[in-house]
Amino acid sequence: MTIRRAELRDAANISRFIRQLTKEFIVKDCTKEGAETLLRSMRTEIIKSQLLAGDAHFLVEEDDRLVGVIGLKSNNHLVHLYVDKTHQNRGAARSLWEKLVAFKNPQVCTITVNSSLNAIGFYQKMGFIAESSGQVKNGIPSIPLKITIN
Repeated sequence: MTIRRAELRDAANISRFIRQLTKEFIVKDCTKEGAETLLRSMRTEIIKSQLLAGDAHFLVEEDDRLVGVIGLKSNNHLVHLYVDKTHQNRGAARSLWEKLVAFKNPQVCTITVNSSLNAIGFYQKMGFIAESSGQVKNGIPSIPLKITIN
C-alpha cells in the first residue's frame, strides 16, 4: 500500500469511492433527504473545490487502486475517512490518520469530526473524545468528536 497527497485529477475517483462507501455504510442511518444531502456534498465538483482551496486529502492505494481516503477541511475538520471493506481492520485508516497528523506537525491543533455511527469506535481508538452523545442535522445522524494534537 502507498499513501500520497491527492491531486486535482483524483477528484472524480475520490467522489465515486466515498459515495459508494457512504451508500453502503452510512445512508441507512439517514433520512432520505439526509442521504441526498450527504451524497451531494461528495460530488466531484465539491471535492475539486476542497482540493483547490488547499484542503489536505491523502489517498491510500494498492496496485493502482484507491482503497482509502482522508480529507481535512479548513485545516481542522475531518470531512472524509473512508477505507474499502477489503482493507478495513488492516491498518489503512490508521496509516491515513498518521499521515495527516505528520502533515500537520509541528502545529498544535484541535481536529473535529462528525463521526458516522459506525465509525465511532475507530475514532475513539485514535484518541478522539465525544463532545456530545450525538446529533441529527439535516437528517444526518452523527457524533461530534475532537482531538488535540500536540
